[in-house]
Amino acid sequence: MAVLESADMDYSQPLASLLKAATAAAHESAEHSQGAAWLTRGELDKDEYVRFLMMLFHVYKCVQLSADRSSYHC
Repeated sequence: MAVLESADMDYSQPLASLLKAATAAAHESAEHSQGAAWLTRGELDKDEYVRFLMMLFHVYKCVQLSADRSSYHC
């Protein structure tokens, strides 16, 4: 998985653009994972799906809080 170096980032861009560029390789990897295949085929059991949603909640909570308060650390 290729990692975007900090020196390659144009920090004058909007936050959404920076996040998209910085996480592109991770998203590409996740899209081709077994877990993603199970999710898109509806094969995750309820407990696994709830765990998945809980992980997403924490990720998006940190993103939102960081956007709201630039000094917040997750």
